[in-house]
Amino acid sequence: MSKNNKYYKMQEITIEYERRFILKDFPNDFDTYKKSRIEQWYLTKPDNPVSIRIRRYDDGRCYFDVKKGFGMEREKIGNKHEFKDIEIYTKNAYPMQKDRYKKHHDDYLMIIDIFDDGLKLIEIESKNKDVIQNFQPLDWFGEEVTNNIEYTNNYIAYDNYLKH
Repeated sequence: MSKNNKYYKMQEITIEYERRFILKDFPNDFDTYKKSRIEQWYLTKPDNPVSIRIRRYDDGRCYFDVKKGFGMEREKIGNKHEFKDIEIYTKNAYPMQKDRYKKHHDDYLMIIDIFDDGLKLIEIESKNKDVIQNFQPLDWFGEEVTNNIEYTNNYIAYDNYLKH
């Protein structure tokens, strides 16, 4: 890829801090969350310690990401791309689709994902590890599944692929 390409920009590895929960009920202010439709393709199986993903949003944004680790703390590196330039990699990948609802709070981001198979998860994400470690789940949160591989996007995509 040419360095003159508007999407070419080497990204630094960042650390993501997040926790995931089953969504028990919707929050009272759910209508204030910003909605996006997302398609994702995973090029790796969920038991791999490195996850390679292509993500495309309904507004046309597209990213090619590599994540390392599992659970609350993960390394991530990725780049924005034109989908047409990386679409070939989706052909033998594990696909999934979901609606994502996001809302920024003071020091964290709250994300609700509703997967096409009906699964509903809530994720709390921050650049500050202490915020995530000390976060107290709200009364509309269900069971915490941060360390359960079956609730990772990679596993959900792979499981869906095996069922179809």
